[in-house]
Amino acid sequence: MTDRAPDSLRAAIGAGVRVTPLPSPARRATRRLVPAALIVLALVLAIWGLRADYDAVGPWRLWLASLAQVAVAIAVARVALAESIPGQRPPVRTHIAMAAVAVFFVVALTEATFAASRTFVPAAWTSRFFWICFTHPVALGLPVLVLLAVMLRRGLLSRPALAGALAGLAAGLVSDAGWRLYCHVSDPAHVLVAHAGAVLALSTAGMGAGYFFRNGSTS
Repeated sequence: MTDRAPDSLRAAIGAGVRVTPLPSPARRATRRLVPAALIVLALVLAIWGLRADYDAVGPWRLWLASLAQVAVAIAVARVALAESIPGQRPPVRTHIAMAAVAVFFVVALTEATFAASRTFVPAAWTSRFFWICFTHPVALGLPVLVLLAVMLRRGLLSRPALAGALAGLAAGLVSDAGWRLYCHVSDPAHVLVAHAGAVLALSTAGMGAGYFFRNGSTS
């Protein structure tokens, strides 16, 4: 006796099941994050406006740098989405490398912006500036994180914390790419604490989201 189902039964089951393969992680990340990033950038400019030191920073360090940061976010999201596809899961060193690239980019961009425009937080407003530049990017990034979390739900997560952390990192990079168009403070002590702190908070939230969505269906 064998446990193998009869060929006729297997054919009947196969005929009644339609499987639509997901697009590649790179395509999915690009297709979802590009419009999401454009919305974030547009919201920042429409609600808060352009940073006061635009002329000093210059178009390359402002517009091109924010677009480059969105590209880094898409690369990070691609690795996160690949984590949810059995057989395509990248090794942990790939996740570490992508996180390192993101950190290096943010630090380098912060230093480049500060070199062009040395602006500081007024001493009396340190706490207020920190609170605004922490909470607003988090609020801007949360919908992006939810979007990525739902995309992760369509796969099978064996390492939900890892995938979720990268999704949160990608969302944080997108929100920061928009927020830096408004915040005119370039002092690394402010940017690497408040702005980068918001990115870290979203990455941490992503770890929790990964666990929440780990048992989602693939439909």
